[in-house]
Amino acid sequence: MRFRMAASWMHTRAEIARAVKKDPNADVSDLKAKLREEVAAEKVRKMAEELSADQRLRVARILTETLNCGGGSQQ
Repeated sequence: MRFRMAASWMHTRAEIARAVKKDPNADVSDLKAKLREEVAAEKVRKMAEELSADQRLRVARILTETLNCGGGSQQ
């Protein structure tokens, strides 16, 4: 059995919950953006585990091209 660390997005989700519990009007927009990024990264990692090396390379090219063409949101 392989040991897997808890996903970092779970920690971020807990941070959001703590902040909102402490102050319902807390600005958690940065934390929510971080959460979206971490969840997406986890999904990509899981998907990549099932791909061949050539398939991973093609996906990497697509992502790189999208970012280089201004298709991604850059903050």
